[in-house]
Amino acid sequence: MVNKKVFDNGFCVLHKHMPRIPSVSIQLWYGVGSKHEKTGEYGIAHFIEHMIFKGTKKLSESDINVLTTKMSGSCNAFTSYDYTGYLFDVPSQYLGDVLPLMADCMGNCTFNDEFLASELKTVVQELKMYTDNYVSSLIKQMMSGIFFDHPYRNPVLGYKQDLFAFNREKLCDFYQRHYAPNNATLIVVGDVDFDIVIKQAEQNFASIPARQIDKQDSFAHAYDFVSRSTIFERAVTQHKCVLAWVIPGVSKKQSYLVDVLTWVLASGNGSILYRLLATELDLVFDISATSYDLFEYGVFFIYFEPKNPDDIEKIHTLIFEQIEKIIQEGVQQIDLERAQRKVHASHVALYEEPEEYAYSLGSLFLATGNERSVDEYCMWNTHTLGSNLQELLKVYFDRSYVQKGMIVPFRTQTHATTWQNMQKISDQSDEKFLQKFSRESPVQEACVAQSFVPKMPKPFVFPKPNTLKLKNGLTILYLHTPEIDKIDLVIDLKSKHYQDDLGLQGLSACVSNIILEGAAQYDATGFAQKLESYGMDISSVPGSVSLSMLSEDFEHGAELLGLVLTQATCSADSLEQVRERMLSDLANFWDEPNHFSGQLMREIVYRDHPYARNILGQVDDIHKISQKLIKQAYRQKISPDGATMAIVGNLKGHDIELLCEKYFGSWQNSSVTDVIFPAIACPQETLVKRYIDRDQVVISFGAPSVARTDDRYDALLLYDQIFGGGVLGAMSSRLFQLREATGLFYGIRGSLISGAHKQPGMLHVKTMVSTDRVDEAARSIEDLIRQGASTMTQEEFADVQRALGYAVIENFATNKQIAHTFLHAHAFGFAPDFYDHRAEKLASWRRADVQRIVEEFLAQCRLTQLRVGRV
Repeated sequence: MVNKKVFDNGFCVLHKHMPRIPSVSIQLWYGVGSKHEKTGEYGIAHFIEHMIFKGTKKLSESDINVLTTKMSGSCNAFTSYDYTGYLFDVPSQYLGDVLPLMADCMGNCTFNDEFLASELKTVVQELKMYTDNYVSSLIKQMMSGIFFDHPYRNPVLGYKQDLFAFNREKLCDFYQRHYAPNNATLIVVGDVDFDIVIKQAEQNFASIPARQIDKQDSFAHAYDFVSRSTIFERAVTQHKCVLAWVIPGVSKKQSYLVDVLTWVLASGNGSILYRLLATELDLVFDISATSYDLFEYGVFFIYFEPKNPDDIEKIHTLIFEQIEKIIQEGVQQIDLERAQRKVHASHVALYEEPEEYAYSLGSLFLATGNERSVDEYCMWNTHTLGSNLQELLKVYFDRSYVQKGMIVPFRTQTHATTWQNMQKISDQSDEKFLQKFSRESPVQEACVAQSFVPKMPKPFVFPKPNTLKLKNGLTILYLHTPEIDKIDLVIDLKSKHYQDDLGLQGLSACVSNIILEGAAQYDATGFAQKLESYGMDISSVPGSVSLSMLSEDFEHGAELLGLVLTQATCSADSLEQVRERMLSDLANFWDEPNHFSGQLMREIVYRDHPYARNILGQVDDIHKISQKLIKQAYRQKISPDGATMAIVGNLKGHDIELLCEKYFGSWQNSSVTDVIFPAIACPQETLVKRYIDRDQVVISFGAPSVARTDDRYDALLLYDQIFGGGVLGAMSSRLFQLREATGLFYGIRGSLISGAHKQPGMLHVKTMVSTDRVDEAARSIEDLIRQGASTMTQEEFADVQRALGYAVIENFATNKQIAHTFLHAHAFGFAPDFYDHRAEKLASWRRADVQRIVEEFLAQCRLTQLRVGRV
């Protein structure tokens, strides 16, 4: 159950007890979003979200980031049309340390002008990042047309002309109008009792005076028989299409109904539209459905990628006909039950994710005022569900007011050139305006954090798996976790994508796809419907197969998985459909610089090493794959030889040994050959450029690193937390401090040991910047890499040792994480008590030794810089 208390000043507290691991998600939600902005201040709610942790009358600019690191936690924030939220995920003993920070930020933020200047540059980079996300940009443009008479028409990030006019006075005015206890809800989910939460919340928030909140929460929107089309011409190779309808918002308490509708129509391979358009008629590469869950009015989207652009209108007509068919005839019972089961399974999964549960609770509670909204989410009258769906479609899904959107390749070279020129003009304009905003001062040192004393961790018993070995060589690791009625099963296969022969790259990916396209008596549609009728999720990638299911359905899941492993049909028709999807995925991949830049860097760093190979394959190689070849590869790659299976969840009532022998004991395929890896040579290139027409340039640095088994790994892991934020994504990292000081980029990721496994990983740093700041950003990042650990203080070092010690516990937060942790430990032959002593081992390192190892490592690194964009 969810506990609730409202203080006299209107401050509301919600609490949910989830004691699986000693952690807690603390979220403070404010009832203010972009819809509450007035003319001239569009984007200010989001901008304040960026500024809120940048200092109060008591806290310095760095205090919250440093304090969060000292607590071994993470912090973040989010802004939507209807709300703004701030969250801390920390070990549960730090609840009483986080709440004073949140309370201080409710009324004492200073909004320093210099900090505003650097953050403004960051937000402009964020705007450019979303501009390069073409689907996001298309939907933003469609929202402007759909809600022409409602504040939802304005993008959450705002407009540049408003952003460039922001100053301290404007921020303070908006902040004081909306940041008050009677406009806030505290949500605490995790391993902490309600009485402790209330005591701490009362100490920190009850004395803050309520304010008059001058805001309008409800705005009229006129439904009309108007259908609009929005077409984006961009530098892409494939068409992408969106249909949108306005539906009731979350406040109307129909979110469950909308969720069910997404699964009925176009979510999953067993959905009505996927069966018709992808499987039966072969008109689309993919089709899916989702919704924008806004408080007043929602938007329901159907997204598809047509195989032939000439068929787009035909596809539209078929979608409309299926909707009309449901309105007239209702939803078939099999489709309705499948959708209900999928929604139920997703809902059950919330109960092992405190942050996700807290987010769902915040959104539903602020919209409906019902603290039981998450726990009661699936309690819909099943007898009326079908007719409720019919009524929803009848009222809101008329084709006369559907909104259409498309992303298409440039129709002429003139259009492409004009677009490039427009982007250059925009860049020049941004540069001109941003020159007015400068920051001279360095990032403030932490102040309050200097006197903070970390607490002793709560005790935690690391679970150990039971082990079962089948005669076919399959090792099974299993664990009973009774917290929720869900089971996760993950298989680690010995054969990986990098074992594909040269000239057949993509063969493993093809096998991974085709084994889900039918097995034994089931064709592709029948298998998807059967699996999804139980609410199961199955995924297959080269080297791994995973299955998530409700506990009661474990035997059904084991049976279906057994068929996939032993009797996949690999039909000729399925092969052609898989081939087309893979080629489509590759085309989309090479349209996204933020994605393919990582592959380019792997090719540069690893060269002739198998790790250089693209898991998606190569176009020419995919065309070579025959049915004979795929059947042979199925026997070779989907094999129990050297494979390990982990099963974690509520296993009550299941005889694991008996069921595994029954459904997996007959799995017999070829032995898997060991790979002999060559040595990795240092890259010769120092600067590589790849042209693509985008608003931002992706800059990355790379070099070969060490393997997980290398004696230096732990030393580099420790410094990695300080350099790039590491496993907790710490905002006190060196890379994030560079962002804070310069505003050069919105986000940056970096690691010295990216992808380290039995073979060496790589040093990899990546960010996106505007074209006018490429050289400046590249110099700053390279200087920071070369600086190494020389400036690492003893205090910082102790903080990351403690943080990594806690992160070990985070590996056991969910069933799937536990399964992957067991598989990882088994793959490296770790002792059964490895995790019991992991924190102790990390704590035994001396700072001087880590500094020496990092310095030696960086000294031998030959960095390659990669630039992808208009370069």
